[in-house]
Amino acid sequence: MEESLPITILISATVVAGIAAQVLAGYFHIPSIVLLLLFGILLGRDGFDFLDPSLLGIGLEVVVSLSVALILLEGGLNLQLGELKEVSSSLRNLVTLGVLIRDLRKNKVPVNRVSTALNSRWLRVERSRNPSSWDTINPQIPYLNWCWNGCTLAE
Repeated sequence: MEESLPITILISATVVAGIAAQVLAGYFHIPSIVLLLLFGILLGRDGFDFLDPSLLGIGLEVVVSLSVALILLEGGLNLQLGELKEVSSSLRNLVTLGVLIRDLRKNKVPVNRVSTALNSRWLRVERSRNPSSWDTINPQIPYLNWCWNGCTLAE
C-alpha cells in the first residue's frame, strides 16, 4: 500500500494538471497543447521536479504507447485531406526542423559546428564516389567524426 501511494499521487496530479490546462486553455482561447506542454515542463524534471515519471518504471512505456495511439487515432479521425493540402509546406518544414533539432540535441552537437559537419559529410560522399582522384586533388583533408561532445578533427 505504501509503495503505491507515490504512483497514485503521480497519476492524480497528472490528471488534475491536464484538466486544469484544458480549462485554462478554453478560458484564454489558446490551443490546449500550449498549456499542456507548459504544465508538463513546469511540473516535470525541467521545472519544479514535482512529477517523476521514473516512478512508473516499465509501466511508463505502456502509458506512453497507449497515449500516442489515442492521439494518432483522434488525429486520424479529425483529418480532412483538403486541409492537409493547405498546410503541407508548413507541415514539411516543422517535421524537417523538428528532426534536425532532435538529432542535434541527442548527439549534443554545438550549433556552430553543424555546417562544418554537413560539409564534412559531403566531402566523405564525394571521396567515396571516386577515391583515387580525390586523394590526388587533396590527400590531407581532415574528416569530422561524430562524438558526444560535438565534432572533432581527425585524419
